Amino acid sequence: MTAMNVGGLQQTASGAHSNHLETKLLGLLKDLDRFQSQPWFARGFNIFEAVGLHRQEIKHSNFLSFLLSPQLGHGLKDTFLKRLVQRTAEKGAVDPSISLLKIALCDFSDAIVSREWRNIDVLVESKANQFLFVIENKIDATEGNKQLETYEATICSEYPDHTRLFCYLTPDGVPATRDSWSAISYSDVAEALQDARSRLPNLTSHAGIVIDHYLDFVRRNIVPDQALIDECRRLYLLHKDALDLIIEHGQINSFSSAAGTFFQKHPELEKFTVRPAGAAFLPRSLLPHIPPLEGTNWWGQARPFALWFNFYQERIGIVIEVGPFSTDQFNRETLVRRLQEHFESKSKIYPKFTRVYSRYQKLTDDETSDAEVLLARMETLYKDTVEKHLAPITAIVSDFFGM
Repeated sequence: MTAMNVGGLQQTASGAHSNHLETKLLGLLKDLDRFQSQPWFARGFNIFEAVGLHRQEIKHSNFLSFLLSPQLGHGLKDTFLKRLVQRTAEKGAVDPSISLLKIALCDFSDAIVSREWRNIDVLVESKANQFLFVIENKIDATEGNKQLETYEATICSEYPDHTRLFCYLTPDGVPATRDSWSAISYSDVAEALQDARSRLPNLTSHAGIVIDHYLDFVRRNIVPDQALIDECRRLYLLHKDALDLIIEHGQINSFSSAAGTFFQKHPELEKFTVRPAGAAFLPRSLLPHIPPLEGTNWWGQARPFALWFNFYQERIGIVIEVGPFSTDQFNRETLVRRLQEHFESKSKIYPKFTRVYSRYQKLTDDETSDAEVLLARMETLYKDTVEKHLAPITAIVSDFFGM
């Protein structure tokens, strides 16, 4: 170990590195004191944060179903349902027989809300109006192959005489693959709910508190204020090393523990980043065939292609994904299409992240907190994926990048 003598004090290189990291962490702590005094941090206790709702798609769908049901005890009656239907209709891609005026005059108090009918996230039916409102909710997941087309065909077959409005809900209002589905964002949900809330000032105190907590939660965690986004980005740029250190070592859950053991057992893999719900890597044999690209920063590295384990909503999976890159030399869409041909995938090509392959296994409640079970599932997913696909992937990326 190299020794240094600074001001008469001898110090090892590792000790200097440790002091350097401590200095960075102290700088972060000072900025965090100021950050926590801002309005978005000063709001205190939130019911939905306390129960860990965050980006759990199923639980969001459950709560939205509750709010959309006019007969339940939230006190919103059919006001929120109307406002959300109106916002969806305003986005276009609707049945020509639907008009905003007609929606405003309709009484949806008879509406029945169903969860997971034929795998559809939320289905709202008003028999009195022969009207269906269909919601497909995506938070971190993307559309399955022909998923919306299948749902639409099922609805049209089962309800041929109903007026139908199809809603594709995502955090940012990402367009659906089918033009018949209106894309709305969680900002639209929050604004519709806030509008309904303001029109019914006499809600019970309990209902008002719960709705206010949900609105606050969505704005902080799903579609945060731009001021919060800007401040987070500023802090990250100033304290990247310290924050990366905290992310890597600060949170240990069953998945992180399993991922750590997995990578120890597989020295043939180049580990990029391990997070509480994701772990990215590449087989070392692929590294010579995929160049780091200037301006690309994905999973803490510069290659625009990765495999990663995804742990969410009581399931664990392996994903093969093309990340963001833009160069005059390489056309991203060409690479995506070649990989899609191999995997026989018809998923939509998004400009930044496109999953060309994914494979998942369901978990029980107990299994989600069992690191040994998660490790065994990771081993199975990795073995099935790599043995079948590594050789053709290598050929595709090698030919594409010319390496």
